[in-house]
Amino acid sequence: MRRRTFLKASAAAGALAAVSSAMPISLSNLEESRVKADAMKEEKWVNSFCTNCVGWCPLRVRVVNGKAVHVEGNPLSKTTGGKICPKGHLGLQQMYDPDRIKGPMKRTNPKKGKNEDPQFVPISWDEALETVANKMKELRNSGNAHKVVLNRGRYNTLDVHLLYERFCKVYGTPNNISHSSICAEATKQGRQMADGVWDYVGIDLERTNYLLCFGMSPLEAHRPYTRLLNAFGKVRDRANRIKMVVVDPRMSVSAAKADEWVALNPGTDGALANAIAHVILTEGLWDKNFVGDFVNPEDKFTTGKTIMETSGTNEAGEPIPTFVENETHGLIKWWNMVLKDATPEWAADITGISADRIIKIAKEFATTKPAYAWSGRGTGMRPNGAYCTYSVYVLNGLVGSIDVPGGIIYPSGSTYAEDPIDHTVVMDDIANKGLEQPRIDNRRSKQFPNAGVVTAQLGEAILNEDPYNVEMILAYFNNFTFSIPNTKVYEEAYAKVPFIVHITPMMAELTTYADIILPTPTSFEKWNYTHPVKSGLYAETRISTPVVQPLYDTMQTADITLELAKRIGGSVAKTFEGVNVQEYIKARLGEMQSWDEWMEKGIHVKDPYKIGSTREIGFPTPTGKFEFFANTTKLLFEERGISVTNDADMARIKVDARGDLVYLPHWEKPKDLGTKEEYPLLLISYKSALAGEGRTANNPWAQDRFLVQYGAGNTTFAEINPDTAEKWGINEGDLVKVSSLFGEVQCQAKLSEGIHPDILAMVYGNGHWAYGRFAKDKGVNPNDLKGTDYEYISGSSSYYNTRVKVTKV
Repeated sequence: MRRRTFLKASAAAGALAAVSSAMPISLSNLEESRVKADAMKEEKWVNSFCTNCVGWCPLRVRVVNGKAVHVEGNPLSKTTGGKICPKGHLGLQQMYDPDRIKGPMKRTNPKKGKNEDPQFVPISWDEALETVANKMKELRNSGNAHKVVLNRGRYNTLDVHLLYERFCKVYGTPNNISHSSICAEATKQGRQMADGVWDYVGIDLERTNYLLCFGMSPLEAHRPYTRLLNAFGKVRDRANRIKMVVVDPRMSVSAAKADEWVALNPGTDGALANAIAHVILTEGLWDKNFVGDFVNPEDKFTTGKTIMETSGTNEAGEPIPTFVENETHGLIKWWNMVLKDATPEWAADITGISADRIIKIAKEFATTKPAYAWSGRGTGMRPNGAYCTYSVYVLNGLVGSIDVPGGIIYPSGSTYAEDPIDHTVVMDDIANKGLEQPRIDNRRSKQFPNAGVVTAQLGEAILNEDPYNVEMILAYFNNFTFSIPNTKVYEEAYAKVPFIVHITPMMAELTTYADIILPTPTSFEKWNYTHPVKSGLYAETRISTPVVQPLYDTMQTADITLELAKRIGGSVAKTFEGVNVQEYIKARLGEMQSWDEWMEKGIHVKDPYKIGSTREIGFPTPTGKFEFFANTTKLLFEERGISVTNDADMARIKVDARGDLVYLPHWEKPKDLGTKEEYPLLLISYKSALAGEGRTANNPWAQDRFLVQYGAGNTTFAEINPDTAEKWGINEGDLVKVSSLFGEVQCQAKLSEGIHPDILAMVYGNGHWAYGRFAKDKGVNPNDLKGTDYEYISGSSSYYNTRVKVTKV
């Protein structure tokens, strides 16, 4: 369009607009406006929270005429700043999902298996609950309460308190199996070895100046996602812009947004971290205030040179230390046994990262204070993972980023009122005998010495009937036949269990093995309360009230718990007698603020954590100090009867080290499943920013952009480096077969320079064979390719040590 033509068109449009505005409003227009205004009369905002990750971000949901139409963050939250991530919006599609289970059902086909149609038929709630309760009564009365296994997926505090803890206890089963060890326990293990804290770490991210991320992607799928996105925007936008370096064999979304991407060889994070520590010490860059210093100013850390721990005795005959540590313990032992030889050149051969680059990163990290070294699933969820995460975490101690502004912090949690049920728990002989039985997951044994739960032991335990057979599984909000590596094992195991109950809002793979389905409402349809994982300065507690009335014939998990207890009767019923969900929530939350304030605000925010207060009282380690020598683990091993000089004991937990080296941050060679000769690539699976731990799989908004970095969705790619692809004659978009010792899948090849030549990357979240219409038969599940292995000390499943090969179909 020429300019003159454009001006004419604009003038005509303006004249039309002027005419339109000058025209009298017709009666029909007035009526239409009035109808629209009336239609908007029933508008309200309701407090809720998201359940798509453990951030549990507080939300406000706009409801118009009884329909939830919009979601926003709660502006009162100090953690999220009133923001929400993309997953927060998906609560609407989850609630209005056309494929939700709309009422209780029972199985009519006794055969169970992946290819068996369960032939579910609708039943009443009374029949469903009576069937489940009668089965549980039968097992309890026959002395087999311990053979009932609870499977827990995504939890909230209400269900943990009522079902996972109280109900299992008074019923008499020790087998409450959560999903925690397929989540992030290995990262907790490394932290606990240093500071004695078994928890998610808090970070004063808003004041950090240097971020060194190992095997984790804070801008992709790390929790609490909203807070990380919000904080990252601020620290990148400020005058002294934070520097972010991402260490990962895959260019994650975070690596793409970082200042520097370090594509090291997979499984070598610990070697890189040890070399960085070596440089910090030999260059004299450690934090003297936190760590301490040599007594003799002339002494120093010299490559390859051992340092005597003492230098003679004083007049009282007491040994004189060579190096006086202030708030740490074990530095000289660590140096002598690990770091003196962990040179950048040594690490370069292992990691594939040049010595010069390692030195540069080490110096930047030590001098750009406050700095934070952060590790995630990619570093920890493998057999050498505990030592890799330990090696990364102690870098923070070396540079003094512990309990200081911009560093690691130790915020307190929510302060709930005393549990009203605690006073009425009735433990009868059946419950006591049941709890005395061994747990089927082998937790806290010589094989998994520090495990709070070993989720992946479930499959082998069922198949081998070790230590006994499982008679019943009561599962809620989980899909273990899909989410645990080596899916075939769980498909076979669940098919063997005589009676399975699944409490879930959606059909999933595990549901197809169920005998009874108890449908639950989604998060926007029920009462709930919870607190997020610790991350920032503020501890927050959130409440969720029903945004709308439940859409279908559902019952929330807490109410199911109470109903089952009542029908089982005896001491189980007595324990929960007189309890209802709303009153229970009031009792637990009441002391924080008034009920009216809860209804108005939907959130309670505690005063901020006082930075430095943990250092004032000392760390919860045997020495009270930040430990470079893990006395916490040493005491634990002694308690479990594990000898660090016994080959059998060390082989059982797949540790190469012997003696004191077992308790030091060090690197051990990766222990892969499959040989490099037969399976040349290592499979690296990752989580999409739109993966809500399985709950978003059937949400079109999430599926359409599931692979954010490629602008693609509704599929899974075999992501490989172009050089690797050329070796096997694979081109972009080719259909390829990926196979391992444990299975094979077919999908399209995606060639990317952002993939290390030695790995094959694949997103987790697709590949459902029994789910809603938007999820079923789209993409493949990388867990079909993986074998069963662990980071044994914590009992975490290994997701990153299965080798694969790829061929063009």
